[in-house]
Amino acid sequence: MNSNQKTYKVAILVFNNFLYDSRVLREAISLNKGGYEVKVIAFHEEGLPEFEHKEGIPVYRIKLKSRNWSKNIIVQIFKWIELFYRIIKNHRDADFYHACDVFPLPVGMFIKKFFNKNAKVVYDAHELEFARTVDRKSIGNILGFIESRYIRKVDAMMTVSAPIAEAYAEHYNITPPKVVMNCAYKQDVVPNQVFRKKFKLRKEQKIILYQGMLKHGRGIEQLIEAFKTLPDDYVLVLLGIPSSKDYKENLNKEIAPFKNIFFHLGVPPHELLAYTASADIGAYLTLKINRNHELALGNKLFEYLHAGLPVLSSDLILTRQIVGDKLGCVLDEVTPEDIKKGIYTILENGKSHYQEAIKEAANIYNWENQEKIMLDIYDNLK
Repeated sequence: MNSNQKTYKVAILVFNNFLYDSRVLREAISLNKGGYEVKVIAFHEEGLPEFEHKEGIPVYRIKLKSRNWSKNIIVQIFKWIELFYRIIKNHRDADFYHACDVFPLPVGMFIKKFFNKNAKVVYDAHELEFARTVDRKSIGNILGFIESRYIRKVDAMMTVSAPIAEAYAEHYNITPPKVVMNCAYKQDVVPNQVFRKKFKLRKEQKIILYQGMLKHGRGIEQLIEAFKTLPDDYVLVLLGIPSSKDYKENLNKEIAPFKNIFFHLGVPPHELLAYTASADIGAYLTLKINRNHELALGNKLFEYLHAGLPVLSSDLILTRQIVGDKLGCVLDEVTPEDIKKGIYTILENGKSHYQEAIKEAANIYNWENQEKIMLDIYDNLK
């Protein structure tokens, strides 16, 4: 880089604790390699450092004094005011604000309007926000209001799949956002025995892996029901972060009587594929409970492919297109019986049956290809 050339600063706003958000970490690393000065601003949680470097990226976790206060709507508004204040006070000098999902969007727009008029705001919609199912209707209304207010005012927008981009264009009458898929890094991952050693499994036992957020709507309940009636030649491993304390407690109670179902807490992104590669089949069973899910293309699908696993998938628009019968098995319905049939089909074909197609797919669907699109978005905004 020319010594006289300006170094642009990027503040990535992600409203989680940034322990396991592999997409955001990849984006930060790519921007850093592309010559940008990058920092991540996330939420603080008990036991985590307020500041650290993660793979060379400075991470600032915002600690709110009001964090554990009541969930009353008035108190929640106060929490947002405190959050705005703390981010604005310490992080208002960036050239770009990269809003990961809809909640951070107002912060970037507020800074741009009142404190840093030359800043650019990039909206990175990881989901079809206006079609998500949320626990409380009031939260859904807030999400919709925020997005509709700001989506035409952002300087650039990206999202994770072509169908979601098209849905955004139709819903808001905007130019389709750029598509930056949530792919894994291209790498050679060697099959290993991590799960077999950890759970003391026999060599002949076949491991079916679900990895990702553990929550309703991901086919986890159906997977568990299927494995309750399978012999212990078939093992289910659930690898991820439970969506709540209650979900984790209920999950542990549900699987406790069964010797072929295991739960493993999520691991950091840089360790993940080593765990993935110790399974035989990857399960991606997102249910069609809303339009967001129907158009989804989650990162776990690509992680399975880069770890060399055939995929057991639900029938979504893009999984039918990408997985088909070349990369695994797409189920007509996500039922315990269909899950068992899909597992039998993949295992009868044999893992080697899918390997050539999996390698070809990994050469297409990798982060190295996706980061070029993201860097073009930023370079065009300079």
